[in-house]
Amino acid sequence: ILRRAPGSATPPMLALRAVGAEGEVDWLVNGRLVGRSAGDAPLVHRFEAGGEQQIVAIDSHGRYDALSLSVAR
Repeated sequence: ILRRAPGSATPPMLALRAVGAEGEVDWLVNGRLVGRSAGDAPLVHRFEAGGEQQIVAIDSHGRYDALSLSVAR
């Protein structure tokens, strides 16, 4: 479960990284493209919405992986 910092109004953020990826990596959260990173460079994403979130990373060779996490409201 990902939560805001205590006393903070800023939504939680994560540095997303696809270790071992080649070329550019497209990042999707809940099916929506949220950014692109180079190789295993991080993409910082702010989770504005609470609830279950699915994150998918797709590299330039079409390889992909996904994970789910929960963001506290």
